[in-house]
Amino acid sequence: MKKAICMFIGFLGCIVMTACGIAGDLTSSISDISDSIPEINSEDSSGEQYPAGSQTSIFRSLTANNGNPITGQFDVYLSETEAVFLYIEVQEETKVTMDFTYTTHEKPGVKFGYYLEGEDDKTTFELESATDEAYDTVWTAKKITLQKGMNVFYLSGEDVSCSMRYEISGAEQSKVTYVGAFPRQEFVA
Repeated sequence: MKKAICMFIGFLGCIVMTACGIAGDLTSSISDISDSIPEINSEDSSGEQYPAGSQTSIFRSLTANNGNPITGQFDVYLSETEAVFLYIEVQEETKVTMDFTYTTHEKPGVKFGYYLEGEDDKTTFELESATDEAYDTVWTAKKITLQKGMNVFYLSGEDVSCSMRYEISGAEQSKVTYVGAFPRQEFVA
């Protein structure tokens, strides 16, 4: 019996020593990881928030509503990739007016574009930098021709945030087959 108790105590001692070694390794690993995380300066006077280490465009909010007019709004951080915010599918070519208000937090470099899905030809124009005070106060109107098929709207830019609200009028609802902030999902039975 004494031999079994001694073996049990020895076994427990080995487990405790192993656990202490693992805990020490974890503590140093956590310390190494926390040293490699960049510090985010929250004292930026513009109030903008940028995702740390981001390499793609990221929506903070995004909505699109089918109706008359078609409406939506979003807040996006732009970096490297196009930030698609609207898909509209129409049965035939349709001329519409897109009214929108936006802010780029006084930073330049935001491009607005749209194209017919599957086509290489894109229509783009640069948005002028706009202040937060301009949002909801200054509206821009653009005449747009929606092509038959899925029309895709996007913004692009590098390390800039943009908030936008839009209304699209002039589209006959009977000709509109899809409106959404995300691509239409085709369900296979």
